[in-house]
Amino acid sequence: MSTHARAVWLTLLGVCDVNVCTDTERHVRESTETPASIDDNSSVVGTTVGAPLPSTDVDDPTLDIGKRTYAIVGGDADDVFTINANTGQISLAKMTPNYEDEEANRWELTVEVTDLGGLSDTATITIVVDDVNEPPIIEAATRSIAENSDEGTLIGLPLPASDPDLGQTLTYAITDGEGRGVFKISPCSGQLEVLKPLNYEEQNSYTMVVTVTDDGADPARLTDTAIVTVNIVDVNEQPFIAPATRSIDENSPVNAQVGDAIPASDPDTRRPDVLTYTIEGGNDLGYFAIDASTGTITVAEAKLDYETRTKCTCGCGCCALSSCL
Repeated sequence: MSTHARAVWLTLLGVCDVNVCTDTERHVRESTETPASIDDNSSVVGTTVGAPLPSTDVDDPTLDIGKRTYAIVGGDADDVFTINANTGQISLAKMTPNYEDEEANRWELTVEVTDLGGLSDTATITIVVDDVNEPPIIEAATRSIAENSDEGTLIGLPLPASDPDLGQTLTYAITDGEGRGVFKISPCSGQLEVLKPLNYEEQNSYTMVVTVTDDGADPARLTDTAIVTVNIVDVNEQPFIAPATRSIDENSPVNAQVGDAIPASDPDTRRPDVLTYTIEGGNDLGYFAIDASTGTITVAEAKLDYETRTKCTCGCGCCALSSCL
């Protein structure tokens, strides 16, 4: 009986092993509408969210059996993010992340990694939105104040300003314009006040640039500006009439003019010619009359007699806009 030896070759077939995708956290800066002039490094469509996701597979990665793909399978109903199927790199698909919005500042994504053999593993990827300082907002405004108002008089309501960032402290300043030095502003409240005398007849309106600054840090101390107009409201001011002397011959007839018209003035320029004249006293005998519009004095009674009376002292007044002296 003879014995024959035989060689047996065994071929080991690869078996797909389960992939391991580790729970992890990634950060992304919020998306903002900050002007392009401000480099705040905020997120835009295509911004990568951290490093590619790590995963492992015991199968040889150089063989097809060791290759794997990634997919977001949960936690992103609005498709805010996308993931590279080959590398596991998450990117921003929409400009949605908003640190101030509790519904858009944190995501819990479910990411699945699958090998070519069909085995898979999932992990929760937490996306945290990091705050980006955004500039404050102040709108153009108009305020009014009466002329001759005292220093420190408040001018309307405080100027409103806002900031998209929560908890910011805003600071106000008048930084340019003809109103700078005429008015002052509370740095904390935005309340305008009178600083110097105001005269409607000299200037009836002022404009100024008001700058509001936040106290954010990244980027630091952003600003916005607005044109603020303060209109000066005219106030009726007392007219002025000076003492005057006029002469007339005795025996002058009725309606004879007693010298030139009595001059008077009014600091108001809105209707400077609307003055009304009256004789307030010293004309007890009724010898004289005055033209209410012109201030011209005339003889009312033809009884002027030098030998009886050489002088009459009349008190003349003028009224402006129905407000008499």
